[in-house]
Amino acid sequence: MKRKQYLKGSVVLSLFCIAVLVAIMLFGQKSVTAQPKVSSLVAPTLLGQQWSAKQKEVWSTVEKLWECFAKEDLQGALSINHPDFRGWLSNDPLPRNKASEMKWASYFLKYQQTLEQELKPVAIDIHDNFAFVHYYYTVAFKDAEGKHKMEKGRWTDVYMKDGDNWLLICDHGGPTSVE
Repeated sequence: MKRKQYLKGSVVLSLFCIAVLVAIMLFGQKSVTAQPKVSSLVAPTLLGQQWSAKQKEVWSTVEKLWECFAKEDLQGALSINHPDFRGWLSNDPLPRNKASEMKWASYFLKYQQTLEQELKPVAIDIHDNFAFVHYYYTVAFKDAEGKHKMEKGRWTDVYMKDGDNWLLICDHGGPTSVE
């Protein structure tokens, strides 16, 4: 998905972290956690991090979501979003819901073409039927004028298990740089 803008500040991220902690307290303490035990920004997959079967299942859903947007499959991408989805792009004044996500994703898919993308997981924490995924992304795309651009950023996604599927119910993040 083409996610735009980056907010320089920590207020939004602080509120998001508080919400995550409240969700953990409300929905249980059983968890599966994996993240590197080093003080590095290198993705754990580069450090030989091993993911559990559940973590791989969640990560596969993240990759599927990004693949749908790259292939301009808006309906496929939105089928991964929970009906009560709320997401907050770093520079947006307010979170968006699923209808707003559809509106803006549809707009950006008309004017940008994904050429290549790479996702790097940092941490995947699973608490009962909620998964919290932190990752970096790099996307190469062509804009409406045919110019090639690179976008790098980071996301925190919250997935909720619904039957056999993990559905994106909340996200926050966006670009840290556009070249």
